[in-house]
Amino acid sequence: MKSLEDRLDRVAIRQIVGEVMLSTSLGLVLRSVPDALRRELMRELRANVHVDASAPDSGDAERFVLETEERFDRLLDQIEHLSRTK
Repeated sequence: MKSLEDRLDRVAIRQIVGEVMLSTSLGLVLRSVPDALRRELMRELRANVHVDASAPDSGDAERFVLETEERFDRLLDQIEHLSRTK
């Protein structure tokens, strides 16, 4: 059981590092995009988020969907903030 917990911890750390790298890279790239285009890109990203999940318990599936959408929104917020910071 301890080995499984260690592996899950490492996966979580890798995921966080990956999200930071993605948001930083995309934020830096978007700095060179004109403001109107950047706003449109971010609007499209937000509008096209779709998360679907199935689980034996519909409450678990709904909670997973909400948590994932919230996490994606936070990631987009970070990207947008970085893209505006000069």
